[in-house]
Amino acid sequence: MVMRRLKSIPLYVLIPLLVFVLALGVFINQKLMSDVVQASVDETIRAMIPGTDIQAINPTPLDGVYEVVAGQNIFYMQPGKPYLLVGHLFDLSTAEDLTQLKKNQRIQPNNPTTTETTP
Repeated sequence: MVMRRLKSIPLYVLIPLLVFVLALGVFINQKLMSDVVQASVDETIRAMIPGTDIQAINPTPLDGVYEVVAGQNIFYMQPGKPYLLVGHLFDLSTAEDLTQLKKNQRIQPNNPTTTETTP
């Protein structure tokens, strides 16, 4: 019965519909995997620095490196690696200080376009 109905649908309608359904499935799967990975990263980093009041853990443009926001501090870590990097992360293609941008956003949450940098 389903096959008869599918045969009656023109290919110019059926093919885009199938492509859309497949793309939607891939998107949903990636989102679910991303959520699982993020939860695992959060858990790992929190376990590595117990007692630290972590407000946020966010991915950075560097693969596997995460920004950790704790109080007024921002530092960087890789889950499972025993290193903590303190300093500023710069985007050399735009000359932006990504760490300072984040600090400015936290200080002035209603003004996300602030781009002051500190030497």
